[in-house]
Amino acid sequence: MYGAHSKLLEIFRNPDIKLICVDADDTLWYDSRYFRRIEQLLVSCCENDHILGVRILEMLDRERKNHSPGEHGFAASVCELVKSFSWSTDRVAKLEVELQKFLSHPVELLPRAKETLSLFQTYHRVLLTKGQEPEQRHKLAKSGLSEAFDRIVVLNKKGVKELTEVLSDVGFAGKHVLVIGNSIQHDIVPAIKNNAYAIYVNHPENTHGRNGMLPDDAVEVEEWEEIENALKSAIAS
Repeated sequence: MYGAHSKLLEIFRNPDIKLICVDADDTLWYDSRYFRRIEQLLVSCCENDHILGVRILEMLDRERKNHSPGEHGFAASVCELVKSFSWSTDRVAKLEVELQKFLSHPVELLPRAKETLSLFQTYHRVLLTKGQEPEQRHKLAKSGLSEAFDRIVVLNKKGVKELTEVLSDVGFAGKHVLVIGNSIQHDIVPAIKNNAYAIYVNHPENTHGRNGMLPDDAVEVEEWEEIENALKSAIAS
């Protein structure tokens, strides 16, 4: 069986790879867990009003389309949605407190992410993420990983077209590129369609990143330690 470790070794032994693009939210640090807590609170509150949880989440998804991506856009979506409900002042105040906690949540790295990034020093390293630039740069600073990247690129949307433009701007063709991310739709498929290599970090909390069919050419891992071990083996050989 040609497993993930063998595929990773093949990638890191390839001298043609010069650029590594790494996603941020739910790739380097946990992120969706904080969104889920607010969603669960909304569901809990609405159950008291006999509103189905699935309905409130569908309403929230529609409202989010009217706001910017990222934490502040999400919080604004929640606040706007709640205006349509006849909630008590106490209940609204409780939600506002939780939203403030959400907006200042800690940045907790995935295990071995930092240690693995320290081994990428021979590559050109780009943090390629989606959201609002001030938010993403703030989280990067809190993460302690600022020095791990040569360039930071924050996009409003991530797809094939956007990755093509970024690679053109940075000056690397797909065959010289490795993309590491947690989203099949936003990270992995664009990489494969750009003829780049791709590592899919599918950790247990990656609920939002399982959003498509994983291409056969991608390598799936559950944790950064798998990448770290393969890279160390490639360096030693």
